Amino acid sequence: MRKLFIIFILVFGFNRLYAQEAVKDSLSAATLFAEARAVFFSDKVTCLNKALSAFEIAEKINNKPFEGGISNLIGVLYSYQAKYELSLSYLNKALTFANILNDNTLKSKVYTNIGLNYMQQGDQLKAIDASLKAVKILESTGKIDGVGNTYANISNSYYQLKMPDKVLEYAGYALKNFQQTNQQSGIANIYNTYGVIYSDKKLYNKALEFYSKALKIKREVNDITGVANALLNMGALYIDTKSYKKSLESFNKAKELYVKSEDPKGLAEVTQDMANLKSAMRDTTDVIDSQKAYDFAKKHTTIDQQRDIAFDLAGKYRDRKDYKISLEYYAIYDSLKDISQNTIMLKQANELDARYQNEKKKQQIKLLNKQSIIQQLQISKKNMTILIIGGIFLLFMIISYLFYNRYKLKQAVVLQNEVIKQQDMATKGIIEAEERERKRIAGELHDGVGQLFTTVKMNMEILMERFLIRQPDADILAEKTMAMVDESCIEVRSIAHQMMPNALLKSGLVSALRDFINKIPSEKLKISMETKGIDKGLESTTETVLYRVIQESVNNVIKHAEATALDILLLCDINEITVSIEDNGKGFDTGDKSKFTGIGLKNMISRIEFLKGTVDISSSPGKGTLVAIFIPNNL
Repeated sequence: MRKLFIIFILVFGFNRLYAQEAVKDSLSAATLFAEARAVFFSDKVTCLNKALSAFEIAEKINNKPFEGGISNLIGVLYSYQAKYELSLSYLNKALTFANILNDNTLKSKVYTNIGLNYMQQGDQLKAIDASLKAVKILESTGKIDGVGNTYANISNSYYQLKMPDKVLEYAGYALKNFQQTNQQSGIANIYNTYGVIYSDKKLYNKALEFYSKALKIKREVNDITGVANALLNMGALYIDTKSYKKSLESFNKAKELYVKSEDPKGLAEVTQDMANLKSAMRDTTDVIDSQKAYDFAKKHTTIDQQRDIAFDLAGKYRDRKDYKISLEYYAIYDSLKDISQNTIMLKQANELDARYQNEKKKQQIKLLNKQSIIQQLQISKKNMTILIIGGIFLLFMIISYLFYNRYKLKQAVVLQNEVIKQQDMATKGIIEAEERERKRIAGELHDGVGQLFTTVKMNMEILMERFLIRQPDADILAEKTMAMVDESCIEVRSIAHQMMPNALLKSGLVSALRDFINKIPSEKLKISMETKGIDKGLESTTETVLYRVIQESVNNVIKHAEATALDILLLCDINEITVSIEDNGKGFDTGDKSKFTGIGLKNMISRIEFLKGTVDISSSPGKGTLVAIFIPNNL
């Protein structure tokens, strides 16, 4: 009996000691976690060390709520250090714990941070997809905390995709949420976004105003990375305004903070921007800084950053007439970019946003239905009869209205279809008449005027043989006359071929385009063309329209873009014909409506609309221009 009592005391004491140790470990993990979050903005290195220690303790005592929250924080911190695979491994752990615990708040945070990870890597489609998942979860719970950060990430991803309307739309959503929840750091992030947008539009005073607001808030909340980002943006703005001394001061301060926070992406950016500053100041050592930035980015950061710096280096070496190295970096740049992917990404980004907007509307409808049910249940019994009668009457009115409205809609659709049919017939008639007239004039030039010139040339040759001996200077006059006749023949033949290319009539679209491209001097504009799925040929009207549109686009590049390279891609599958025309020229502001008033551009758009297609033009000053054409394939 005494032995049993001793065993009981030992077991009870051991369990009590174990429980005390578990409580002690839980307190240690909670303390370290709290300390890590407290220095998140000011000292990310210390923050990571404390978070790793906290995670080790939480894992030891199998505290899943702590493991989920801490692994989410560690994932964010590794993302800032550009250790993206390591970051995703911790974020996926956090997502697993969130699913086990059925914790929607944690799940939404993790999806937001996965979106941030992909955004920093340059994979904007995955970033938007993950962020929209986070928004959907938050909206289903009715919580507004955290939505602002997610909207801000989506806005940044759309900026990388060069979709300014979407940038402003989601930045507006984010700012509204941050103001509702009084999140000053988030408000500063949106101010930074607005500053970038106004800087792109060359509204430098407005941009500087937003950068200054962002910098003030980031300093107040002691966000080192946020302060560095604001200073980096201000430094780039000062280059544009030729305030070089202020630019250098901003870059030096930003670099110091990026070193302190061990932010490789920020260090690569500030090093490249300092090289751009030297270029603006005519400092020939700028290429050294750019080379450092490229080497650093190659080791530590994303493909997007490497690609952009490689392009800048190619330009710098070209300006120094070191064409061999310049070509090497252009080759690197070409290997890192994918023209067709750019067009597809824009399309997929729009599809993601459309899917999100549809789901959002469904959620709103469900919410409205729930509210309607609650209101109906609160109606007292004595008013039920009146409500039923009113409901029946209202239903009768609605049904009557719907039947009437449906009849009107049917009539409107019939009328609209008839108008569209007439417009299509008129447009097709105009295009066919235009092409017949071109063919007729080309034939007249070739068979009429061309033959006359040929006869004149023959007669001139005979005259030269007969009369050169009579006048001493007759040979000079005759040679000049023959040269003029030859030049006229060539000009008539050129006009005839431009109006109706033989290659288009005989060999089809691809052959005609290659014939057209080959006539453009490569030293003036290097043009590459890739085709897929068009070997069997297209309907003749479609081929004619595409030939005229591409011809007009190439001529616009030659006249206005000051480009050195032009890429043309034609894809044809069972559903759609896709054409992309991208140059590396000076670009233009797509928000400037005056750029779209030319007759050539209007004709180009109207021709594509006749084929039920669309034309998307993406450009900004200094970034080149992408013309994307989508036409349904009716074959």
